[in-house]
Amino acid sequence: MLASDQLPLYLRISHLTSMAFVSSVVLRTAVPPTGRGAADLRTCGLTPRASHLGRSANGLLSPLVPYVGRASAAATSTVAHPGLRMLGGFSLPFFGKKEEAGRVPLSLECGYVFLAHPEKQTGEDAFFIEGNALGVFDGVGGSANRGVDPRLFSQSLAALTAEGVAERGAANVVSCLIKAVEANPEAGASTAVVVGLDNVGRVFGVSLGDSGARIIRNGKIIKRSKEQSHAFNAPYQLSDLDVSDTVAMGSNIAGRVQEGDILLLASDGLFDNVEEAEILSVIGAANGDMVAAAETLGSVASDKSQLKTVDSPFARAAKKAGVRWRGGKMDDVTVLTARVVRDADNEPLSVLSLLPEKGTEPDEDALVEM
Repeated sequence: MLASDQLPLYLRISHLTSMAFVSSVVLRTAVPPTGRGAADLRTCGLTPRASHLGRSANGLLSPLVPYVGRASAAATSTVAHPGLRMLGGFSLPFFGKKEEAGRVPLSLECGYVFLAHPEKQTGEDAFFIEGNALGVFDGVGGSANRGVDPRLFSQSLAALTAEGVAERGAANVVSCLIKAVEANPEAGASTAVVVGLDNVGRVFGVSLGDSGARIIRNGKIIKRSKEQSHAFNAPYQLSDLDVSDTVAMGSNIAGRVQEGDILLLASDGLFDNVEEAEILSVIGAANGDMVAAAETLGSVASDKSQLKTVDSPFARAAKKAGVRWRGGKMDDVTVLTARVVRDADNEPLSVLSLLPEKGTEPDEDALVEM
């Protein structure tokens, strides 16, 4: 767990039955959007109509913790919502963009979901949303072979990158990731994909390893990051070791977005189990509801990962590499979806995902400063 003087994160935890942990959040916006309430406990996400929680197959919900960095700590008031009341419809407006009088600037309407590995109580993925920047990190389970908790490196990397973005802005998300790698006090390894939006609507970022990003327009992928691996199932990864790959080795993500475009960031738990054609079909069927899109993609990926009869993308890659494999590949699944909109009611969002400590059960309604 990171020291409180390093990362001022706040989490209100409620204990539910069936080994489920739910966090309420402290938002940096003083007043949530009118008429938008939390109504369900299916997956976690942002929606104009409801909020949801990410549940693993074993019943563990992923707490979502709004991150308060230096830039947002100056907010004059906050509001806590019991239970995980992640109220929807928040957005990520472009910082510093000068729009013509009366013209609403572009922003992102987001959905997100985390589903833990079906056979694990906790997962190794982490993600953040900080202003105009998004990031997904997949902790490498093999770190456990050297006595390291593989969750901590990815969680710390997400938190440090979000802190840098809060201080320096989304336009510097890649350099913030580089600095986060250098400053990360945890041992371990992780893949990473980060994307930011600058003040003139350009998308930029980097992907290292087998997590990835897609830019979708009119039902078609117009930009995708390139998967990188040293060998089959051995992705490029950032780590504390001297032999670590580097951010500079990552796949560049760049382009311009327009209203209606969709950004998709996900860990390999999605791409190993779901075909791109089905990803596009699910997003199209959601009809602009980014939470529905994220929820469905996460559920489809988690379900298929447990089937031995599907011809999954991972199974085909294994066959090509001369490795025998049947069906899907069980893994954590993290999905972030974001639609480019013009909406004057949108507010900036600061969210960091964290998981409870292994083997701990937080006290009901305990307020924890981390």
